[in-house]
Amino acid sequence: MSYQSGFGSPPAVPQNAFFWNFSNKWLSADGKDFVLVFSGIGDNDSWNTVQGSFTTN
Repeated sequence: MSYQSGFGSPPAVPQNAFFWNFSNKWLSADGKDFVLVFSGIGDNDSWNTVQGSFTTN
């Protein structure tokens, strides 16, 4: 398991982001690739997505 905080330096995702959701609509058939949908306030008061993938060792 990996814990990420802020997604880089400086953080790519500001502190005003909330309501993070893994959408099953954009989950790959093998469950490894995903789209994370989030919203927020201020600049993040919009439809925001982050594409990613799960890796295992």
